[in-house]
Parts: sequence; structure tokens; C-alpha cells
Amino acid sequence: MPSHRIEIDDPSLGTRVGRQIRDARHLVGWTQADLAARAGTTQSTISRIELGHAPELDLGVVARSLAALGYRGAFELDAPHLADRARQRDPVHARIVGMIARRLARLGWLVATEAPFGGPVPRGWIDVLGFRPSDAAGLVVEVKGDVPDAGALQRQTSLYARAAHQAAAEQGWRPEGVAVLVAVLDSGAMAARLGANRDLLGRAYPGSPGAFGAWLRDGGDAPRPTIAAVNPASRAADWLLRTSLSGRRSTPAYRDYADAAAVLRVRR
Repeated sequence: MPSHRIEIDDPSLGTRVGRQIRDARHLVGWTQADLAARAGTTQSTISRIELGHAPELDLGVVARSLAALGYRGAFELDAPHLADRARQRDPVHARIVGMIARRLARLGWLVATEAPFGGPVPRGWIDVLGFRPSDAAGLVVEVKGDVPDAGALQRQTSLYARAAHQAAAEQGWRPEGVAVLVAVLDSGAMAARLGANRDLLGRAYPGSPGAFGAWLRDGGDAPRPTIAAVNPASRAADWLLRTSLSGRRSTPAYRDYADAAAVLRVRR
């Protein structure tokens, strides 16, 4: 029998599973009673499954039936948007988000953190969503403690920029445009990661942290997408720091994520 992938939200799920069990049973030459004995159930249950008449699939019975027929099945749950939620529970991530939200609020921005988009089930959450009423500027901030996949980061921020208008509308905001900022932990490990992906990230995020900070404060033409380093423990006025992408040579505040987590716990 060939391999088959059946989506769990397929309305014909029961019928398709039943058909696979029936066809495999025929191939091995078993009766429904034969399969029922091997699966620890009754012939009538196998009949209902094969006909797609079972009102609810008993996954235990289905799994035993498939195993008896030689299938190696997998129950796959794919919810990439929940990775956002797990990351947002991270303490270092939360400290950076909180710092950015406070900084923006002091500059006159309206701010929402962990702003959902898509529905009725959210497709993701924007770490920091901002709106400046004075010029109807919109802002998406994606916070990163690490960037293991530069391409995934680019796809993620592109998605968030497209979704920002919907997410802003949920807050009662109507931004005329949306600027994108990636705020990364100011660590040596992050600097090395950015340097290793300089070609891709430099093209995708060509903006200057200094110019982005000036726009957040003073307005004007919207800045280009930008990556800036941040130290959540810093109280310096210039909080968007240059990275290895923008020519920084000074030593970052932390060695790596673990160092930041340890230091920030001490400073709580």
C-alpha cells in the first residue's frame, strides 16, 4: 500500500481512514472478524469504521487496526503560531517587549503587546504593535533572542507587516503605513549570528538603528526595515543600538542568551 496523508480537518476523514483500512484488509486476505480479533475489537466496529459510519473515530481502535495491517501511522499536529506563544512566555523576551512598550509609550505611541491577527483562530501574535495618532504611523516590532533561521525571520516579519492593518483595526487604529523593526538581544552570540547571515539580512533589513530611533521620536518619512540590538536593562536614551550589520564594533552587553537570562534575573 502506498503512503497516505490525510488532514485531520478533512471533512471526509472518517471515510478515507475507513477506506484505507478496508483496502489493506482485502490485500492481506483477512475478513473483518480476522482484523477485529487482532485489533481487540468487534467485527461490527470494524464494519462501521470501514463504511465511514462511526459517528466518532476511536483513535485507539483505528491505531490498533492500522498496526495489525502493517501501517506505521502518525498523528501530526501542526500549529506553528503556537511557537509565538511559547516564545512570548520566555522571561528575556518578555523583558525586552516590556522595555520597548514603555519606551514607545513615553514617545506618544499607542502600544499593544502580543497582538493577535487572523481569525477565528489566530495565525500569530505580533510582539509589539504601535500606532502614533499624530501622523497615523504604524509599527511592528519583532523581538528575537536568537535568529536560527534568517529566511524564516524575513518571512515572519513580511507576514506581520501584511497583518498589521488587521491587528491594528482590532485596537481601533487606522495606520496609513507600517514600519518594521526587529529588536534583537544585545549579545555576542546574536552578533555572530547576524554576521553569518549578513548578505541576506543586510538586504532584507537595510535601515539604520539611529534613523529608526529618530523616526520613533520625531516622525517624518517612514524608515526602511531595520534590525537593532537592545539591552532590556539599559536606561540610556539611545536604546536602539547598532549591530554587526550596521558597523558596530563595541562589545555587546551579554555573551549569549543564557548570560542575559542570568543577569536579568539578578536585576529583577
